Amino acid sequence: MKRHLLTMAALVCLVGTAACGDDVAPSKTNNGNNVNNVNNSNNANNSNNANNSNNANNVNNSNNANNSNNSNNTNAAECGNGVVEGSEICDGDCPTSCDDSNACTTEASSGSADTCDAVCAYTNITACTDDDGCCAPGCNTTNDNDCSPTCGNGVLEGNEVCDGDCPASCDDQDACTVDTSTGDATMCDFVCTNTAITMCVNDDGCCPSACDATNDNDCTPMCGNNVVEGNELCDGNCPASCDDQNACTADSSSGTAQGCDLVCANTPITACTDNDGCCAPGCNANNDNDCSATCPNGQIEGNETCDGNCPTSCDDQNACTNNVLTGDPNQCNVACTYPPITACTNGDGCCAPGCNANNDDDCAPICPNGIVESPETCDGNCPTTCDDNVACTVDSSTGSAATCDLACTNAPITACISGDGCCPSGCTGMMDADCAVPPTVFRINDLDIRDPHFFANVFICVDITNTAFGQDGVNPLFQNAIQTDADSDGLLDLSLGAVFQPLNQSGAGGTVTFQEMDCTAPMAGTSCSPTMGGTAVPLSYTNQTTGTCLAPVAGTTRPYTPGPNTATAPCFSTAAQTITLTVAGIALTLNDAQLGATYSGNPATSLTNGLVFGFLTEADAEAVTLPADIPLVGGSTIASLIRGYSTNCASGSDMDIHPTLGDGWWMYLNFNASQVTYTP
Repeated sequence: MKRHLLTMAALVCLVGTAACGDDVAPSKTNNGNNVNNVNNSNNANNSNNANNSNNANNVNNSNNANNSNNSNNTNAAECGNGVVEGSEICDGDCPTSCDDSNACTTEASSGSADTCDAVCAYTNITACTDDDGCCAPGCNTTNDNDCSPTCGNGVLEGNEVCDGDCPASCDDQDACTVDTSTGDATMCDFVCTNTAITMCVNDDGCCPSACDATNDNDCTPMCGNNVVEGNELCDGNCPASCDDQNACTADSSSGTAQGCDLVCANTPITACTDNDGCCAPGCNANNDNDCSATCPNGQIEGNETCDGNCPTSCDDQNACTNNVLTGDPNQCNVACTYPPITACTNGDGCCAPGCNANNDDDCAPICPNGIVESPETCDGNCPTTCDDNVACTVDSSTGSAATCDLACTNAPITACISGDGCCPSGCTGMMDADCAVPPTVFRINDLDIRDPHFFANVFICVDITNTAFGQDGVNPLFQNAIQTDADSDGLLDLSLGAVFQPLNQSGAGGTVTFQEMDCTAPMAGTSCSPTMGGTAVPLSYTNQTTGTCLAPVAGTTRPYTPGPNTATAPCFSTAAQTITLTVAGIALTLNDAQLGATYSGNPATSLTNGLVFGFLTEADAEAVTLPADIPLVGGSTIASLIRGYSTNCASGSDMDIHPTLGDGWWMYLNFNASQVTYTP
């Protein structure tokens, strides 16, 4: 704002120390109350007229400039001396222009520099007028184009996007947009942006179309899309089994795969129980022998063998023990053990218990010790007679039982001689009267292993004795081979028979040959003949008209159903003998083997309740590998399929111990047989 004339005049009076009480307004020349008494010589006391209502403008009283109490002021004001005096408003500093460079004022001037009364007056512009260069107070760009936009005046102007109505929030209540803002309400450029969400982000309340509950927890799970989401426990990958192979959990399941909520519960075992294979939390070696003791604490506890006093070496100076240092001092389980050497190993200096000269060259042959060792021919099993009850052999012996070298020779009779009870191969009734009676032959038409069972790991450990996952097991393979001609060679694939020559059903017994045969297909109406080069084992047999002829060895069977047969009277059984049973190309050596069955009919037309059994040693079972083309188990050893062998998948054991042969299995096979036409 510009200073007014009176204000400037008052300031001039103060700076110049002039007596400005009378002649303040020099323009009023006709004031009858001495307003313009510039030359009044009698105003000696006008120095105190500053407040005199009649002398308000006597600022130029030439007689009172410096003589406030002098009635005879002789010094008059002189314009141009550069001193503002008397009623002068300026002197030497008078304005030459009244332009204050302010577009919002109008300028006016009065007086002149020549009379030392030049004065500028400035009036504020208040009207809103375009193109006057002034934005007056209260104006804005909507009514005065000289104004600039002003944020906060409640008027939307220029580049402003809001003014007084700027949004307080950019939330559009749509969870699938990102609400952002730019600018500032105080700058009137506050702008909201609501951008569609496409990224899969948890907890933003939005599930974009390409997302699911696995990568965006705002999405709703959908069962059947092969993605495990939300509360789903599985989706396309539901477990087929809940067995976690962990002894310390009880395995169970709940839910279904169709509901995507199939879940395995493997509940931790919490009870402290000995011998359950689990050391549950909170248990210890003192109340659960499945736990290990705490080590080290200087105290031997639980299964610890030492604690702070653990040995560093072991040697008992005994060639027949192994010096074994086991464990770790940090585990408090270091121990010296001297397990007896049980392996029969050549050249280790030890003849271990149970070993003999046959399997350990550190052992010397001992007679008798129940084991036939070279050069022995028998030991504890020396025959009391060399009569094999086979009419077609000549029986003789050498050595003695006392020296373990008794040996029987049963030389086959080949000569056609009547009256010796033998009809050798190639002889006829015309050549040998003993050939008049034809042999009676029974072909096995059903053969099943009943004990032990076979187990194999086929995804899981399963019993493959009969069937597994719809595939034929061992017994169906036998049966298919017995009943069919798969290779279309005109012969049934597997034919085993018992050849009685002759059948002495009503007598004490005789000789029966257990042998491989070639039998024509189909099975109904088949006729058989000996297999060229096939197995033929002559066995002496005994008949019974009462009681049981043959039953399993006590304590060697398991509760498999059905179990081994028992041959009851009228029946026969053979003496114990080692035989090699060849079934479907698989040769099993059975020790102390016997064969027996019940006669059906008299004379018999079939054999029922048939039983073949013998002891299969672990070593012999390890030596037999199944053909690679057998389903499920091809390429496996027989031993690996029997429960109790070290690599078998099944728990428990079917293993037996033979009095002289050691570990192995008593093998029991049930059979039935029918009489067939036979050509020697």
